[in-house]
Amino acid sequence: MTSDIGSYGLQRYWFAGGTYVRDRLVSSDEAGYWAYATAAGYVVRGRYVSSAGNVYLADNDGRLASPGWVVGDYGDGLQRYWVDASAHACVPGYSADGWAHYTLASGYVLRGSATLGGTYYLADNDGLLASGWVVTSDIGSYGLQRYWFAGGTYVRDRLVSSDEAGYWAYATAAGYVVRGRYVSSAGNVYLADNDGRLASPGWVVGDYGDGLQRYWVDASAHACVPGYSADGWAHYTLASGYVLRGGLYVDSSQNVYYANNDGLLSGLSGDPNEAQQAIVAAAGTTPAAAYGSKWVSNVYQNAGLGTFSGNACDYYAKYCTSSDQNELKAGMVIAVSKDAFDTTYGDSAIYMGNGVVYQCTGGAIKTMTLSAWISSYGTLVTPKWGWLGNLAIT
Repeated sequence: MTSDIGSYGLQRYWFAGGTYVRDRLVSSDEAGYWAYATAAGYVVRGRYVSSAGNVYLADNDGRLASPGWVVGDYGDGLQRYWVDASAHACVPGYSADGWAHYTLASGYVLRGSATLGGTYYLADNDGLLASGWVVTSDIGSYGLQRYWFAGGTYVRDRLVSSDEAGYWAYATAAGYVVRGRYVSSAGNVYLADNDGRLASPGWVVGDYGDGLQRYWVDASAHACVPGYSADGWAHYTLASGYVLRGGLYVDSSQNVYYANNDGLLSGLSGDPNEAQQAIVAAAGTTPAAAYGSKWVSNVYQNAGLGTFSGNACDYYAKYCTSSDQNELKAGMVIAVSKDAFDTTYGDSAIYMGNGVVYQCTGGAIKTMTLSAWISSYGTLVTPKWGWLGNLAIT
């Protein structure tokens, strides 16, 4: 030991080749025990953070703490440290050695919770990182939620398998697992009970926010996957997760689907609702016309159902016979003889099914919900519906 080097006071140094070593480990083969020579040359006593970020702990003789768990006061009160056997230091970051823990930049392990490098970690008072199910309201502003922890932090935006958690679950983008219904960024619809347990593959009938509906849970995705599937029986899953039932649907490729009340799809050929399907398909492809009633006529013509003339007033008087929504069917014309937008000729549109209306207005095709159309155009007379030309479509 000497105080003759620099202005560091009385310090311990390890000399080799006639000079003191700096910024490296001194091995037990060299010195009889492991030590660390600082950048200034003197060996660590107490706690020292190297330029690489490793944290060295040593006694007053410079003897580094033995690998493994160390509990002591190195300037931050009584704390728990993990000394890595290779580095002979506390290495910041996650490690599964000893037990899963996270070493902070100060050298001691995390106890409690913290967001580190954008990742949330949770540990008990011994520094053991959380693993498995955690129910807490301390994460974000989501209230009391269930999370699946792995590697000390909660997983996000992925399935949690039954091998991991005991049952299948889905961790949302925010981290908490699905309870009820959730639509992922990929468009898959997950259904889960209050514990986060995903619905079993196959048919599920339940109320997940849209009343009692039928769902098909895909065995691979553990979710309802929008689109056509022949699994279970031929069905079409809507973006909301439940299957099309008792109506028509036109997808983005203008494919037309018709399903019975159980969600069983029927083909176009010979189907009793073939004319309805043709109208809905034509409405998705017929370009806008100069005025709305002309477009409606063009749709029916393109569906192969004949040529009809007249304005919305004519349609309302001749063909629209009901205002009972229970009698409204996909493909029907909806009309009013006058409204706040046109008190002379009224307005007309086509009901597409599934609560959607297509209307040609202002030289463009507009999509509205049925309730919005009725609210907008039914202010002066009651909207009615029926088949153009009083066609016998059943």
